[in-house]
Amino acid sequence: MVCSVCGDVTTTAKTNHIAHADDNKCTTPVTCTACDTVIIEAKTAHDHSGEWLSDGDGHWHVCKSDACTVIDVKTEHTKGTDGKCIDCGYIVEVVPPHDHEYTTLRYNETHRWKECSCEAKDESAKTPHSATDDGDCTTALVCDCGHTITKAKDHVAGEDDGNCTTAVKCVSCDKDAVAATTGHNDTNQDYTCDNDGCQVTVDAP
Repeated sequence: MVCSVCGDVTTTAKTNHIAHADDNKCTTPVTCTACDTVIIEAKTAHDHSGEWLSDGDGHWHVCKSDACTVIDVKTEHTKGTDGKCIDCGYIVEVVPPHDHEYTTLRYNETHRWKECSCEAKDESAKTPHSATDDGDCTTALVCDCGHTITKAKDHVAGEDDGNCTTAVKCVSCDKDAVAATTGHNDTNQDYTCDNDGCQVTVDAP
């Protein structure tokens, strides 16, 4: 520090800042003990995206920033059927080996299989989904495991020949999209069938 009047040095300049003790939190800046100059800038947020740390009571993440020791929320383990935590892999309970009993049916979008209670799969029983197709697009194709292979849909009517006694076929499955009537109807006796869409000329009564 220099006197503004005579120019004498009243305080000798230091060669380096002296940092306050670091609280090991990356979101807190480290300042100089003498002048409060920021020596280590603070970060806006912790980064808890690293590997799991765990003990018998739970698991957590530590901030990945250098020297930061702040952890996120410590949560309890969730034990899977193999005795390990399904999140971090910590061995919660040692499960003794056993003979697998494949009794539980499982499936995904393409295959079905059976599993043991320990979630071991019987790969030899893994097969593609199958179902008997009755040729009607309004009937869903459902595998015997419960998976829907193809959803049911409405018929789409094809070309109408203008005769109500002729069924209109579905363009997808060739089943009847519009059922045929049992006979023409000429109630008003104009020699034209009164049924919707019918263009047939009927005989005089």
